[in-house]
Amino acid sequence: MAASRIPKVPPRFASYILWRVVPPTLVIMLLAGLAGLWVAHSMILSSVHARLQAAADTQQGQIADRMDTLIKQIQHLARNDLIINGLIHALDRDFYLPLFFQSLSITGMPSERIALVDFMGREIVATGPQTRPDLPETLLHELKIKKKTVHMTSHGIEVMIPILVNGFPEGGLVFSLPAETIPRLKNMDRTDLDIAFIDANQNIIMANTSYRQRFGLHVPENTSDWIFMSRSIDTLSGVRLLLGQDRHAALEPVRKLAFYMFLITSCGIAALISSVIAGTRLAVGSVNKLSQAIGSVVNHRDLNRRIKLDGPFELQELARAFNRTLETLQQTTTSTEILEQSREQFALAAKGSNDGIWDWDLRKNTLYLSPKWKEQLGYKDGELSNDFSTFTSRIHPDDRQMVLEKVNLYISCKIHQYENEFRMLHKDGSFRWILARGAAMRDQSGTPYRLAGSHTDITQRKKTELALTETNISLGEALAVAEEMAVKARRANIAKSRFLANMSHEIRTPMNAILGFAHVLARDTLLSPQQKDHITIILRSGHHLLQLINDILDMSRIEAGETHLVSQDFSLSDLIRDVEMIFRTRATEKGLQFLVEKSDSLPLYLHADETKLRQILINLLGNAIKFTEEGGVTLRIRSDHHFSEKEPNTAHMIFEVADSGPGLDENESSLLFEAFHQTLEGFKAGGTGLGLTISRNFAEMMNGSLTCSSQRGHGATFRLEIPLRVVDRLSSIELSPLPQAVIPDPGRDPIRILVADDVKENRSLLHALLKPLGFQIRDAENGAEATRITDSWHPHAILMDIRMPVMDGYEATRRIKSDITQKSPVIIALTATVFEDERGAVMAAGVDAFLRKPFQPRELFDILASSLQLQYIFTPTTLQAAESPQSALASLPSSPSLLSCEERRDFGQAVREGDTVRLYEMIRQTASRNSPAALALESLAKDYEYEKLLAWLAPTDRKGKEAP
Repeated sequence: MAASRIPKVPPRFASYILWRVVPPTLVIMLLAGLAGLWVAHSMILSSVHARLQAAADTQQGQIADRMDTLIKQIQHLARNDLIINGLIHALDRDFYLPLFFQSLSITGMPSERIALVDFMGREIVATGPQTRPDLPETLLHELKIKKKTVHMTSHGIEVMIPILVNGFPEGGLVFSLPAETIPRLKNMDRTDLDIAFIDANQNIIMANTSYRQRFGLHVPENTSDWIFMSRSIDTLSGVRLLLGQDRHAALEPVRKLAFYMFLITSCGIAALISSVIAGTRLAVGSVNKLSQAIGSVVNHRDLNRRIKLDGPFELQELARAFNRTLETLQQTTTSTEILEQSREQFALAAKGSNDGIWDWDLRKNTLYLSPKWKEQLGYKDGELSNDFSTFTSRIHPDDRQMVLEKVNLYISCKIHQYENEFRMLHKDGSFRWILARGAAMRDQSGTPYRLAGSHTDITQRKKTELALTETNISLGEALAVAEEMAVKARRANIAKSRFLANMSHEIRTPMNAILGFAHVLARDTLLSPQQKDHITIILRSGHHLLQLINDILDMSRIEAGETHLVSQDFSLSDLIRDVEMIFRTRATEKGLQFLVEKSDSLPLYLHADETKLRQILINLLGNAIKFTEEGGVTLRIRSDHHFSEKEPNTAHMIFEVADSGPGLDENESSLLFEAFHQTLEGFKAGGTGLGLTISRNFAEMMNGSLTCSSQRGHGATFRLEIPLRVVDRLSSIELSPLPQAVIPDPGRDPIRILVADDVKENRSLLHALLKPLGFQIRDAENGAEATRITDSWHPHAILMDIRMPVMDGYEATRRIKSDITQKSPVIIALTATVFEDERGAVMAAGVDAFLRKPFQPRELFDILASSLQLQYIFTPTTLQAAESPQSALASLPSSPSLLSCEERRDFGQAVREGDTVRLYEMIRQTASRNSPAALALESLAKDYEYEKLLAWLAPTDRKGKEAP
């Protein structure tokens, strides 16, 4: 069928294809073959030259190595004393030399020959028979000029080394080695290369068989058929190495390659012509089908026509492209109809919309502006032309650059949405605010080709915004005033924290003397039990006061956001009693009732941060008493024990502080724990508004919670719930063991200590602590005096206060440490500072140790011992911890064995009446009879365990009569 359609195509079509395809292909194949042959020819020649180069390198290298070794060995032999003496003395020459040469060998080969000749070239002795009467003239000349010589002849290699005696040539050693004994020369016949050695006169010295067969013993004059190279040999003067190979033999592979390439090219040309003829027939048939289909489309507008072509992939692609073209034409026709319909709808929508429509064709740079767009500016449709200058010329001068930049940013994809507000000139001369929105149509590369959008008149909205802005300015001024007040409040709070820290410094200084002298008194062994009890009370009260100072500092740290938990074992009853002592007096002064309600299941001892728990209770009770004018305040404490694997022996403690004050509104309760927030009553009473915030932070740090329930006019109840670990008992309160003496070091002077402090009490305390141990003490009231005493007295250690008049401890330390004329003493800084940054400044001044007032005496003694390598003799002092009511009651003897009948009656009456003065007086009277029993009774009385005291008095009835 295809064959019948071929005549429809002009007859020249097939021949045209043949002449267009075959000749260029033949030329390309021929050129490729010639290029391949040339490359092969060049590669083979390069390979031959490389082989010759390698063979020459090998020959020269091996000969050079061999000659260097031989020359060194012969030179060494020429310096032999026996050989030199043989040249000079007849006895050595006639007797010793023959014996020496009989065993002489350099290479170990029997064919080598070593001969000793005199300065006239006459042979004296040799290792083999003499082959010639004397040296040649050339060797004799070189012997006389003291030059070593290496010659190569057809027989082999000959080396001559002159022998010098007192700088004059007396003879020489001649070494001969046949060519067949040199490995590389002997193996020249085993290679297919032509190898020859020639001298300076172009005479053949030595040649292998291949060379002799080709050229005999002559140097070739015509080398056109011979590939060769020539190289001189450094160790053999006047000798050149000649290597070569037959050109026809080397290029034989090229001729074979040319034959096979001609054969392959011929076959390829035949196959090409056959393929072109077959392809032409197939292409002609496909072109006929395509022509018929095109004629059908053109003549009958038949867009549903499709064709299918068999054969190569290209023809099938041609058919598919034709079919896709028809499909595109169908879609275009349909799209044209839809587009026309859309244009009508768009024109109708634009006409009925309140927004102006614009459409910018970026490719043609044409702009469409809807009638409504022009109407917004006061113009009719025909009064403004549809071009870009119409838009830009009517933009407000202050907005024009901003508008054009934003359009360019959107077109370049630097912003993803085009929306802009600007002013445009109205026909009446006023400016209207316009909100412009738009979107772009982009091609596959992201380049926009069309931009369309709308204009909305927002002039009225802008007027409203202007009015709101003026109102906001007034609000902003009010906010600025409020912010300024907040800044002042924060500054005042920081100043308060600094004031508290400075006040604590002033308090800690006298506390240092109080606690220090109490420790000194406790060391006295002559004290009575009552006096020891008084000292214990002083220490306990002093530490309690110090704890209160730390509480004040802890408040300032909380406000600065710097706090952490410090857990320890403590007595719950002692904590409650301390809090009760603080607030009972304050409540009585205001005429309020103060009640403490405790459940019977309260644990005796807990492990937690006692300081923060006390601070929460003090804050809550202080607020309750401050805001309550009549009625009373109640502190309730109860606990629920929990025993689990995760939290063994944990008590769920509940503390409630209830008052009969004014109460709180619901909206005030929700803001009660916010920082700086205060109720109306809080403003009247004064305060910072931080107390409850800090208390709740403390509670949350201890995994607890703090809540409030209140109604206006019915008081308020604050509830603290917190899990705390229960412990069985407190550890014994051991006073730091004070050393009684310093163990003397033989040969060492007494330790000299300088005390530099402007407070007399502090100096007296250090005297009381250090003098009994044998230290020599001197005082200085300021830093300047300390430096003068140091220069003259040379103390071993200086106890340096930091804050002193005239010269402070910083400057004094720097001056003492900078004195290189004497050994620097150990400087221990004593300061009541509480700030860590000041500690860093003190250490940076050069002190060796740092001790904060009030300090424990043991801390001072430890620092002195480590700094001065001291050892002490100790006498420990221990006070037992307060016993629990149960253990105190169990340790008591029976009341009849301790008290008389009358004493028991009076004791019971004092308990029932709550007469504490009389009760403690009677307990002290029993101390002389049974001191442990008196301590147990005092423990029960301090904890108000009156029921247990009455139970101990059980042998006496509650009315004061003895039981039967």
